[in-house]
Amino acid sequence: MAKNQIDLYKLSYTVYAKDSGGNKHNVTGILEELGWDENENELSTKISFKVMSKKTKHGTTSQILKPGNTVLVYANVGSGSQEVTRGKIRHWKNSRTNETHGIEVVAYDDLYNLQMSQDYFLFASGKTAKARIKQILGKWGVPLGKYQGPTCRLGKKKYEAKYLSDIILDILKKGGKKDGAKYIFRGTKGKAEVIKRGSNSRIYVFDVKNTIMREKTADATDMVTKVKIVSKTKKAKVAKTVAVVKGDTKKFGTLQQIYNKDDDESVSEAKKTAKGIIKRKGKIQREGQVKAPDVPFLRKGDKIKMNFKTLKGYYYVTRISHDADTKTMTMTIKK
Repeated sequence: MAKNQIDLYKLSYTVYAKDSGGNKHNVTGILEELGWDENENELSTKISFKVMSKKTKHGTTSQILKPGNTVLVYANVGSGSQEVTRGKIRHWKNSRTNETHGIEVVAYDDLYNLQMSQDYFLFASGKTAKARIKQILGKWGVPLGKYQGPTCRLGKKKYEAKYLSDIILDILKKGGKKDGAKYIFRGTKGKAEVIKRGSNSRIYVFDVKNTIMREKTADATDMVTKVKIVSKTKKAKVAKTVAVVKGDTKKFGTLQQIYNKDDDESVSEAKKTAKGIIKRKGKIQREGQVKAPDVPFLRKGDKIKMNFKTLKGYYYVTRISHDADTKTMTMTIKK
């Protein structure tokens, strides 16, 4: 067993459902096809499963598992049960044949409302990235838990009829450009959190002994090797170049991106942002697809280590799908 891996023989999952009255029901024994997914550029975790229709002392499963009610998923690897995800039921399908009667359930965590809602926001110049995110979350009643995100001040910005998820990701992207870091917005135990990518303290290691399938790609199609910083006043007809930041133009040639400097942004601040763009996009993007025995606590944004000739070193999880029936997971990972 590779370092920091878990014993599949000890791994078990438990699913609870809360009915409209707040009563908690263990539905694990009548459940199948349990899985949950975290996708890149999406905020909310999706949970899906099927359950047999059955009568209980609190009502039928169709009454317990109905839209708006909460489901909680726990995992135990021998050291106690821990919550891995939760969500509210958004889709419910009751199907019946001559032999079976079951319910298909799809739930999403509390970030789903941010993902599906649009609004208008005007942020004043100098307001920090954290303050902007807290303002959005406060308006939607979503509490903010851990915050490891950017603390920098940002320029004036107007968002008109934009999805809240796009606004939040844009704020984190702009903050990340300034400090050259990557941030992940995700839900944990009913709260939103912003983590720095790869900040997990426990790093799982994968090798030939505990990996079912692996693929690798190397992509330079979206590379940026030069950033031209421009500034345009209301009177000027053509934008003025104020600075240029270069990466590896000798090896890959000039692949240029334009960065429009905000009016209240200094040239040094703009250059710092441009350097962050080069740091993130000025290199070959290496991506892998990995299928392995399930680590239910592994999440999008976590850092892992791969010990293969073609996939070697540290990678970050950008997408992950857990399958409780087969006790496996499928990951997309990037350098």
